[in-house]
Amino acid sequence: MRNTLYTNDNLFILHGLNSELVDLIYLDPPFNSKRTYSAPIGSKAAGSSFKDMWTWQDVNEAYLDKLVERHPYLVRFIQSVQGVHSKAMMAYLTYMTQRIIEMHRILKNSGSLYLHCDPTASHYLKVVLDEIFGKSNFRNEVIWHYKRWTNNARDFSRMHDIILRYSKSKDYYYNQLYKPYSQKTVHRRVSVDGKTNLDETRDIGRGTAMDDVWDIPYIHSQSKERTGYPTQKPLALMERIIKASSKPGTDTASACNAEMRMIDFEIDHIIPKSKGGGYDVREKGSKNIGMTNVMRTEEKLPGIFTFLGDFHPDLHVQRTAKINRGLLYAFTALWTLAPLAAVTTAFISVFVICLQPCKGATETLHDFLMYPGVMRSFLLSVFTGLLSCFTAYILACALYIAVRGTRGYSYLRGTLMPVLAFPHAAFAFGTAFLLAQGGWISRIVEMISPGFLMPEYLQPYDNRGIFMTISLALREVPFILFLFAGSETDKTVERFLQTGAALGYSRPQTVFKAVLPALYPKIRFGLMIVLCYSVSVADVAVILGPSAPPTLSLMLLNFYKETDPHLIQYVYLTGALLLVAVCSAFIIWRIGEILVSPVMRSVQLSGNRSPGIFRIFPVLPPLYILLMYAIALVMLLWAFAFRWRFPDMLPSDYTLDTLMSASSDIIRLMKNSTETALYSVTISAVLTVLVTESLIASGVNSKKHLVPFYQTLILPEILIISGLYLLSVLIGWDMSYGLTVFFHTLFVFPYMLMSFSGNRLKLNERYALLGRLFGHGFFSVLFRIKLPLLIKPLLYACAVGFFCQCQLVYPDNIFYAGDDMLRLLRKR
Repeated sequence: MRNTLYTNDNLFILHGLNSELVDLIYLDPPFNSKRTYSAPIGSKAAGSSFKDMWTWQDVNEAYLDKLVERHPYLVRFIQSVQGVHSKAMMAYLTYMTQRIIEMHRILKNSGSLYLHCDPTASHYLKVVLDEIFGKSNFRNEVIWHYKRWTNNARDFSRMHDIILRYSKSKDYYYNQLYKPYSQKTVHRRVSVDGKTNLDETRDIGRGTAMDDVWDIPYIHSQSKERTGYPTQKPLALMERIIKASSKPGTDTASACNAEMRMIDFEIDHIIPKSKGGGYDVREKGSKNIGMTNVMRTEEKLPGIFTFLGDFHPDLHVQRTAKINRGLLYAFTALWTLAPLAAVTTAFISVFVICLQPCKGATETLHDFLMYPGVMRSFLLSVFTGLLSCFTAYILACALYIAVRGTRGYSYLRGTLMPVLAFPHAAFAFGTAFLLAQGGWISRIVEMISPGFLMPEYLQPYDNRGIFMTISLALREVPFILFLFAGSETDKTVERFLQTGAALGYSRPQTVFKAVLPALYPKIRFGLMIVLCYSVSVADVAVILGPSAPPTLSLMLLNFYKETDPHLIQYVYLTGALLLVAVCSAFIIWRIGEILVSPVMRSVQLSGNRSPGIFRIFPVLPPLYILLMYAIALVMLLWAFAFRWRFPDMLPSDYTLDTLMSASSDIIRLMKNSTETALYSVTISAVLTVLVTESLIASGVNSKKHLVPFYQTLILPEILIISGLYLLSVLIGWDMSYGLTVFFHTLFVFPYMLMSFSGNRLKLNERYALLGRLFGHGFFSVLFRIKLPLLIKPLLYACAVGFFCQCQLVYPDNIFYAGDDMLRLLRKR
C-alpha cells in the first residue's frame, strides 16, 4: 500500500477503512478560532486557505443516528455546550465527535491518538475523548511550548498548544524518550595538583525521561521547512510523537521507506509540490494528479498510519448537491404533472366535453345526482372504505401487540410475506369460499349444529357491503404490519420495552401505550393509501360487493360499458364524485384522529397495569395465520373440485377438466400480463434507481422528498386512468398498448420506490465515495459498487412491482371496454 494524501473530508474515507488497522493517529484539526487562514502569496502553499468558523451545515447529519445511539450522554453534553458557549461550538464538537468515533474504531488496541488543540476547546474535547476512549485511557496532556513575537499587554502571552494523548487500551505501545542532560551536568571542571582546571566529559547515561512540556521552536519565517501553510507544524514535533508511539523499524533508510505506510488528509486542493515526493495525491473524482512531499522526515519512521491536516467538508460536494437537488425537483415536477393533468382533464370534461349541448351544467348535474343509487353508492363507498381500513388497522395493532418483543414477531412476518402476493380478487374468492353460506366454515358448523345459517351480512352481495369490508380488512392486515416493521428500529423498541418493564408494565401494555403511538405518525401515509384503495376498489366489489346499488367505482365501470350517450356522459361525473368520496374519507379519518387523541393520551397516563383484554391477544396470531392459509387452501381445492356437495368437508371427486378447458385463455392472459409486467417493471426499476440516486446525491437523504412520487396511490386509480385516457384521445394518441404500459408504470413505480428507497438510504455512501476517489465515474460506481450491494432489495422491489402490476384491472378494462366511450368522444 503506497502512502496516499487525500484532499477531501476524511469522514467518508474513515468509514471505508477496516477496524483495528492503524497504530498511531495524529490529528491537527481546526481549533474553532473563528478566523480565516490563508497562505501568503509567493509561498510554496500559495492559494491554500480555510475558514475556521462553524455552523450546523458543516455537520454530516447522515451519521448523527450512530452518535445518538452509542453515546447518548455525550450528545446531552454537546447540547449543553450551546447554552454555555455558542451554537458554533456545539456544531464544532459534533463535527469532531463524528470523526473521533471512527478513529477509535480503526485504531489498534496497542495504538495511540494525539489530538492537537488549543485552550479554545481543549477542555470540551477532553470530555469527548473521555467518553469515546474511556477516561482510564487518558495518558497525557502535552504542552507544546514555543516562543514567538506577541503584542499582548493585558494578559500573559500565549505561548503553548495542547496535545491530548489517549490510548485505546491498557496494552498500548510506548517508547520512552529521553532529553539530554544539560551541558553543566555533562561537563565539569576538575583540579589537577591544586593548580590546573581541566574540563572533563562524563558518560552518565541517556538523559532524563521526557516530561509533558515540550520546548520545540515554532517555524520561523526563514526556516527551510516552512511552506507558508497557515497552520504548519514543525517536523521535530511530528518526529517526537512518532518515535514515542510507533514501533521501531530497521535502521537503513531504504528499508524504512519500504515499510512506511501512511495516509494523510488535507482540506485544501492546493498542495506544495517538490521533487521526489512520497505521496500519491487523490482528489475527489480524479485519478492520481501528482506527487508531493509534505513530510519527508516521516518517511524514515516506519510502521504507522498518520492522519494529518485540517479537515473540513469539500465545497465541491456542496456544489454537486445543489445541482442534483435541482434535478430531483425537476423530476418530481414532471412526475407530478401526469396525475394532475389526468384529474384536471377529468374535471374539465364534466363541464365541457360530456355535457349534453341542449342542457346546462346545473340541469345535467341534477339529473346525475338524481340517477337511481348514486348518492347511496357515494355513502356506501365512504362507509366500506373507512370501516375496512379501520378494521385492518385494529387487527394489525392487535397482532403487533401480541408478538412484538417475542420470537413470534419474526415468524409472523415471514409467514405473512406470501399473503402480500395474494391478488385482491383471488383473496375475495377465497374469502367467499371460506366464510359464505356453503363455504368451509359453514360446513364445519353444519356438522356440529345442523340447520345453521350464516348471518345475512356474512353473505356476498349484502346491501351494506359488510362481507366485502371483511375481505378487504383481512387482506390489508399484512400490509399494515409491514408498515410497522418498516417504520420502527429495534433499538428504539427495545428501549421502550425496557423502560416499560422497569415501570411495572407488561410487554403488551408497553407496546400499546408507548410503541404504537410513536409509530402511528410514521405509518399515517400508508394508512391513507389503504383508505384510498378501499374507497375506490372495483375488482373486490365485482366479486363480493353490493350490486343494488354498487359502489361508485363499480358504477363508473358500468357506465363505461354503456352504449347510451346519456349514460356515458356520467362517467366523469362519477369519477369526480369518487374523488369527493376519497377526500371525505380522509377528512372523517382526520376528525377521528383528533377525537381519539385525548382518549389515548388519558389511557397512556392512567397508570393502569392490569392485563385486561391483552390476555387473549396471544391467541390472535395463530388464528389469523390459520385463516390466511385456509383461504389459500380452499381456493386450491375449489380449482380442482369436480363434485363437492354440501355439507361434505372435502370434494368427493377431483378433475382437471376445468383447468384444461380454460388453458388456452389462461396461457394467453398470462402471456399478456407477463409482457406488460416486464415493460412496466423494467421502466419503473430504472426510474427508481435514478430517483434514489438523485436524492442521495442532492444531500437531502430524507424520505419526505419522495412523497410527491406517491400521489398516484392516494388518488382514485380509476379517476387517473380515465383522465389520462381522455387526455390521450384529445391529443390524438392512438397507441393503446404503449399507453397501457405507461398507465401500469404510473402505479407500479411508486410501490417499487417505496420498497427500495429505505434500503437505498441505509446504504453507506463510503463505498461510492471511495470508488469516486479512486477515479471511477458515476456509472462505473453505480454498476460496479452500488447495484451489486443493492441487488437483493432491487429484485425484491421488482417482485413487488410485478405483483402490483398483475392486480391492476382499470387500464385494461377502460381501454378494451371503453370502445363505445372512445367513439362518442371522437364524434363530439
